[in-house]
Amino acid sequence: MPLINAVGNHDLANGNIYEKEFGKTYFSFLISTELFIVLNTELDDGSIKKEQLTFFRDALNSARSENIKNIFVFSHRPVWAEQSSRYGKLFKDNTRTSIGENNFSSEVEPLLKEISKAKNVFWLSGSMGGGPASFFYDKDEETKITFIQTAIRDLPRDAVLQVNVNNGGVSFKGISLTGETLKPIEDYNVLFWTKTTPHEEKFNFRLLPLMILQMLTHHFFWIGVITTLISCFLILLIIKRWKRKK
Repeated sequence: MPLINAVGNHDLANGNIYEKEFGKTYFSFLISTELFIVLNTELDDGSIKKEQLTFFRDALNSARSENIKNIFVFSHRPVWAEQSSRYGKLFKDNTRTSIGENNFSSEVEPLLKEISKAKNVFWLSGSMGGGPASFFYDKDEETKITFIQTAIRDLPRDAVLQVNVNNGGVSFKGISLTGETLKPIEDYNVLFWTKTTPHEEKFNFRLLPLMILQMLTHHFFWIGVITTLISCFLILLIIKRWKRKK
């Protein structure tokens, strides 16, 4: 299986440099009997909308061919977890939609449920804010979609996921980056995450320069600065006028 990277907030922190260097931030491709769909969950704050939604719908429609055995969807954010009563509490530290709710349950999931009746669907995400392991795995019984999450956090538990496809069959294997003994990927399920106490994650000071850069280049920061300056100016003006009246 090829090495696939779904763009995230760090990739897009500097405007459109990523697109200029690498092209579209959402795309799909076929390898033998496998369809790979890469989505950009940063484009509309966790929602798949407009041109990207049309692209996603068309990509899934192309999978109706009998030749396609498996569909792999990749996204940075686990947008499937935000509104889910099953997953939401497990990933409360993950990147979430800033305002309102994303459109996964209303527009994206129905498309997947329709195709998952005939095809194997795997949705793989990153952006894991914290937790007891580097993996999460669950096959939803209702939708028949397998949801997987993985992340590297500069911790002893760090590991990568190896996906093997052989004659239409799919298997997963966790590979530790620190020499730890790992369970089968399927064991890192809802029950494991519910019962296991998360490891305490120490702050990574090496990320400070990146965080400062992101703060300074984000429009919310400058909106806050301008609003604060205007508010301070108005307060000073009111105080001066009040003093004059006295």
